[in-house]
Amino acid sequence: MKIGLRISFPNNSLGGEEYYYLYKEVIKFVPFSFTKGYKGYKWNEKKHIGEIIKSLPNSSIALQDENGNLFSVGSTAGKNPHQSVLIVQDEKLFTPNENDILKILNLRKNLICAYLYNFEYTLVQSSSSKSLYTHLRIPNFILDSVKSTPHKIGIFGDKIYLTKFNAGRELMIGEAWLVSGWKMFFFEPFFNLVEKSKVLSFPYASKIQEIENGGVYVNLFDHIKESHTPDSMFRQWKWQEWIDFDNLENKYF
Repeated sequence: MKIGLRISFPNNSLGGEEYYYLYKEVIKFVPFSFTKGYKGYKWNEKKHIGEIIKSLPNSSIALQDENGNLFSVGSTAGKNPHQSVLIVQDEKLFTPNENDILKILNLRKNLICAYLYNFEYTLVQSSSSKSLYTHLRIPNFILDSVKSTPHKIGIFGDKIYLTKFNAGRELMIGEAWLVSGWKMFFFEPFFNLVEKSKVLSFPYASKIQEIENGGVYVNLFDHIKESHTPDSMFRQWKWQEWIDFDNLENKYF
């Protein structure tokens, strides 16, 4: 299983110092490739660490190995972009608890939100086409989570899934990512989108509590490996409905 950590920051929040901190403290794989902007290179640790450290705020950088582990950071598109970090690592390399995530998040005080989740499940739930993940070894029980998803037939005869009908989809809007994740962390800028009191009053989470810096921690369901189960998907649907994914998409995309 691959564990994903997705974090949204206001634009211009992170630069080389923070990129290097994440690389040093969080990344547990040896990169194979290094991408900066639109140019890709074979990883050269001595050279590319220097480039990471010297990166300007909002620079687009990605490190990846041959096993699907990934670290990427950059500014999103749209009229109200934000800075997005995505870390994907095998569970044997990366199994953080809540305190580990809060330590990572403390690199900046103005972050918007963060999600820890089963990357393979969320990828399948969020993809309109199987071609986006056929190269990955995803278990059949996760692939089966979209077998009832409404779809259209594309011009080449392939299924185009209507992902708005999936409980576990992730959605990018201008101000932040929205995810029905296993563990979720929300901070002051997010409460301009959804009131803090509404987040705190969600009735279907395994655990909700206020945390440092005025944030809210939501543990949506108990076990990350059970993201695909009926109980977990029920909670994901309820979360989507509670904060109103569709309305936020229409208003802020």
